[in-house]
Amino acid sequence: MRSSFWQAFRFYEKNISLLLKQNEINKEPIFIWNNISKLGLSEGKTGVNDKSRELERKYFNVVKGEFDIIKPDLVIFMTGPTRDNDIKFNFEQVLFSKVSDFFSQRKMALVEIDGIKGLRLYHPAYFSGFNKKYKKETLTILNKILQN
Repeated sequence: MRSSFWQAFRFYEKNISLLLKQNEINKEPIFIWNNISKLGLSEGKTGVNDKSRELERKYFNVVKGEFDIIKPDLVIFMTGPTRDNDIKFNFEQVLFSKVSDFFSQRKMALVEIDGIKGLRLYHPAYFSGFNKKYKKETLTILNKILQN
């Protein structure tokens, strides 16, 4: 798969594994991708409209349950800031905070959900925002998160 999402997913999969080894963290990582929204638009369109969001929240509210089953040690939302309300809907206690001197909280935020830390990043396809500087900074921050 050559989409920008999958390229980013593979980038983090490879580099988080390397960070674990470099830090001598004896965990075998398992990488799982999941959509914050389960319902979307049809006919090749991307995103979520108000009607599908309303239906999902009323009848198909499963993301929090999936999270509780998986019990991740680290989470990365590659959704961009426009989806923060969707994250907040699923995780009422989520905290977003500024994490980088190089990037605004809008571009990159530290996320904490019930003691689990991670990042909320731009979607990799967003205006070429997934550049070398962005990737380097995310790895620096992920390394700090993994060491704690």
